[in-house]
Amino acid sequence: MAIRLGSRITGTCFLVLGLALSFSPSAARGSASGDDTPVSIMFILDASGSMWGQIDGKSKIEIAKRVMTNLILDLPEHAETGLVAYGHRRKGDCEDVEELVPLQPIDTALLTERIQAINPKGMTPITLSVEKTAETLRAVEDETIIILVSDGKETCGGDPCALVRELKTAGIKFTMHVIGFDVTDEERSQLECMARAGQNRPGARGRRKAGGGRRRGDSGHRRSARDGGQER
Repeated sequence: MAIRLGSRITGTCFLVLGLALSFSPSAARGSASGDDTPVSIMFILDASGSMWGQIDGKSKIEIAKRVMTNLILDLPEHAETGLVAYGHRRKGDCEDVEELVPLQPIDTALLTERIQAINPKGMTPITLSVEKTAETLRAVEDETIIILVSDGKETCGGDPCALVRELKTAGIKFTMHVIGFDVTDEERSQLECMARAGQNRPGARGRRKAGGGRRRGDSGHRRSARDGGQER
């Protein structure tokens, strides 16, 4: 899938990983063969305290909200979307990850309302946020796009790149994309690793399962990516 970003972020220090820079609504709605399978996208928004930092006189959270709102407005009407945020409720809490909107037929007004209400406060548990998001996709066979919008790296000791690899190996059908901004070389490296690890593999696309509940993954996989984390 390609999403229009070029006109939205001109003049801002953005790092766009895994996303093409032009968006064709007709392409997102399906191919010429008549494929009308819904586009499924889960957004993860960084609402850690560092998002109050400034770029050209505007807070990073203000910029992130604008970019996400524009992305949502560009999506086709039949898209399925959801929203996860982290760091928005409590300071110093590495468990502060919340699903604000479950994956469902797009509700632009609801998504915009939830995005605008976010108030950055806490830590950056990227690994846990991706893990929890992926957990909701275990009963979904269609490829789901996960888009992380963040200004930095994991601060809760996890290894998000390793987790993405583990989730792909476990057979969860998703692609990982990252919109990062105002990042250091170290932060860029981690975000790039996530985006590379989360790209499509041949034959990954499928159909949504009829019914079927969520299935817990092997706890050993989750532990290996998150162990050893100390709050910073």
